[in-house]
Amino acid sequence: MGEEENRGTQRSYNAVCVLLGHNERLLEFIFEPGDKRLRQRAGILKEDFWNFEEHEQLLIRVALDLWSGSGHVQLWEMTEAWDRNDWQRFQAAIELVASV
Repeated sequence: MGEEENRGTQRSYNAVCVLLGHNERLLEFIFEPGDKRLRQRAGILKEDFWNFEEHEQLLIRVALDLWSGSGHVQLWEMTEAWDRNDWQRFQAAIELVASV
């Protein structure tokens, strides 16, 4: 993995951490322990998140969209479910991803 790709991965990982509010349970569900790789393919993760609350499922899907575009979240889902804190974390995560 090249230096630019490493920076991009680190930026995406940091953005997901911010979006999820550094929630260890959610981060451990998404990522390999101690690594910045998905624990499983995104489709499998989405099939396995049934034991999470609906709000957490949406956060996981948005995190997967930030990571690889594989969460398939519609904006209306976010506008119906999120509170001010969710939007603030989302904005901070987007700013991290967009920073160059």
